[in-house]
Amino acid sequence: HNLGEAVRIQLVDGKKEKNFWIFKAIPEFDREVRKGSYAFQLREVKYDYQVREFTGLQVGYNPGIMTVWGGSTILLIGLMWTFLGSHRKLWVQVQGNEISLAAQAHRNPERFTKTFDRLVQKMQKELNGTDSNQS
Repeated sequence: HNLGEAVRIQLVDGKKEKNFWIFKAIPEFDREVRKGSYAFQLREVKYDYQVREFTGLQVGYNPGIMTVWGGSTILLIGLMWTFLGSHRKLWVQVQGNEISLAAQAHRNPERFTKTFDRLVQKMQKELNGTDSNQS
């Protein structure tokens, strides 16, 4: 966490072990945090090794990745269908010689009204055509 140079100290007293850190940038850290009978400070750091920066790259193969992508695609299609689709309801009631129709649209009711009117006209045409053939 960008605290600078530090040393990890391990104190062993019999079977008791204490591990703590000493930071060069925060000299009073040990005294304030550990509150022991003595305190450590880190004043000078000497390196006996060369520090090299490097980057690692790992490539793996997951045989189940197509299943995950397939499930994600199905989920996305379902969400789009739910939130972008038009929810329509149609009720039909038949009592004797009368047929009653009712409908409801969640989105774009003007467009659905035209569709519903065409459906009603088509049903009237079919019913009138059937009645004339029977007479």
